[in-house]
Amino acid sequence: YEEYNPKFEYFAGVDSTEVDITTTSESLFSISIYRRGYTEYDKTTGKTKTVKGKVICNWSGRFDSSDETFEHGLLVLEYFKAKAACERNKPGFINHVRRNGKSHLLAKRNELPFDKDIDVTAGENDQYGVFRDSSGKLLRDLISRYKEHLNAEVSVIYIDKPDSEDIGKIKKIIRGYDEVEDYWTLEEIRYYNKDDNFDRVDADMLAIAYGIAEELSFQKKVEIESKKKEEDNHYKKQPTNKKKTNLLYYSSGSKGRNLLNY
Repeated sequence: YEEYNPKFEYFAGVDSTEVDITTTSESLFSISIYRRGYTEYDKTTGKTKTVKGKVICNWSGRFDSSDETFEHGLLVLEYFKAKAACERNKPGFINHVRRNGKSHLLAKRNELPFDKDIDVTAGENDQYGVFRDSSGKLLRDLISRYKEHLNAEVSVIYIDKPDSEDIGKIKKIIRGYDEVEDYWTLEEIRYYNKDDNFDRVDADMLAIAYGIAEELSFQKKVEIESKKKEEDNHYKKQPTNKKKTNLLYYSSGSKGRNLLNY
């Protein structure tokens, strides 16, 4: 995970469990933390750049007691000071957070970016979270948003070898799926289908949908102060590690079977 930074703003997605540990269910409690995108302003150089939002923390697990499981999820929310999007169908975590007086960490129904025709079962006591309907409207909406996020262009790497005749040409386009750092989330993306449990992906989808909606409401600006040029020149001479490419398309037999093609 990425450590909390008070300059940033975080949003969470939670896929909850409802009962104590059991031999009849393999479902895990999962929580994902999305760091919202922002505009970075360098006070030293006067330059600005756009930094896209990304999931920077995942936790999945299950203890013998539901309360112990929920408490770990609440600790993650408190650490990042993140407000969480939860499914109201599985109210265990919502109820646990409210019992502990931390309801300010739960996203209300009217704060979430879903059409009213998707969330139609809200009563007076259903002000938190979103309802996953049996017709699949919410799931289709979440998958569409998730695929758009995974396929979005994050940055571009250019060929920069002075002796290359291709200098300046595009070497690789970095997309959202290249920045997925959790191995098991990648596994779930690869083998996603409508019948099995994909707890990490479900949490990711809620966090990303909520976070991106908040990004559209206003533009956040983060100020930094880079090192002086003399110091920078020293670091430029040092070798840098190549950016890792994730394994989304490098698993035997899995190509064409992942969520991006779902």
